[in-house]
Amino acid sequence: MLLVATIIVAGCVGVYRYKSLRRRQMGLEVNSPSDPIHVPLWVPPAQVRHKTRFACLWDGQAPLARFRQSENLDAVVGDAASDEERARKLLHWTRAQFEPGRPDPYPPPDAMTTLSEIRAGRTGGFCAQYAFVLVQALQSFGRPARVVTIENHEVVETWLADQARWTMLDPLFDLQVIDQDGRSLSAIEIRNARHAGATLAVTAGDRLAEPLRRYVARYDRIALWIRNAFVSAPVNFTDFDRYRVWLVRSNELSPSPESLSTTHPEGLYGSPNDFPHGNAPSGAPVEFQRTLTSDDK
Repeated sequence: MLLVATIIVAGCVGVYRYKSLRRRQMGLEVNSPSDPIHVPLWVPPAQVRHKTRFACLWDGQAPLARFRQSENLDAVVGDAASDEERARKLLHWTRAQFEPGRPDPYPPPDAMTTLSEIRAGRTGGFCAQYAFVLVQALQSFGRPARVVTIENHEVVETWLADQARWTMLDPLFDLQVIDQDGRSLSAIEIRNARHAGATLAVTAGDRLAEPLRRYVARYDRIALWIRNAFVSAPVNFTDFDRYRVWLVRSNELSPSPESLSTTHPEGLYGSPNDFPHGNAPSGAPVEFQRTLTSDDK
C-alpha cells in the first residue's frame, strides 16, 4: 500500500511540474517579477511588411478582353489620366447600364451574361450585379478589383497602382467615400475613420438612398472576396460564402460559418502581387479568340 501511495504522489508531482512548465512556456504564468517571460521584437512594428495569408484568384485581362471590346470600354475611360479617374469613369458607366431590380432568377456573376439578361428583361440586378460588372470592367484594364461585402450590401475595392493603395467604389449608389481632404477611402479606412469620429463625405453626383450616417455604419461589417475570377473560374451562388474573409476584431466571430475570418486586415490591403498582369490588347487575344464560335463573334 505504501508503494502504491508513493507512486501516485510522485506521478501527481510530475504532472504538476509538467503543467507548470507548459504554462510558463506558453506565457500563461509568471512566477515572480524577477523572472518574467519576455518575447523580444526584432523589427519595429511599423517596418513589418505583412503578406496576406489567403490565396486570391483573379480573372485578369485576357478572359475579360471580349467584354471590354463588346462594351467599348476603351471609349468609356477615354483619356483618363490616373487609375482613380479611370475607376470613376467605369463606376459611373456601370451604374448607368440598368436600374435596380430584383435578380430573379439570379444571373451568373459574369458581366456579359448579367448585362444581356437584364437588358433582355429576363431578370433584374441589384448591388451584387453592379459589383460583378464593375469588378470585371476594372480587371479588363489590368486593374485588380474585388467584391466587398458590408452590412446587407456589396461594394467594390480596386487597387490604385499610381497611389499604391486600395479604394472603395459603390456602383449601386454611384459614389466613393472621402475624408475631409477629399481623399477617397477603402472599406477598412471608412470603418476606422468612423470610429475615430472623423468627418466623412461622399463624392458628387451620388445616388445614396439613406442618411450618410447610416450608410457608413454598414462598414462595421466587412468581408473581402478573395475569389474574383467569375469568368475564368466560375462558381455557383451557393459558393460565395466560401470566398469571403470577414475582418473581425479579436472578440468577434465570423458572421457566417462557411466564411473565413481574420483579425489582421493589413495583409489583405497590401499590393496584390498575385494579380495576373499581362499586355492584352483592347481586342480579344489570339489564344482567346480561338475558343469563340462563329455565333459568339
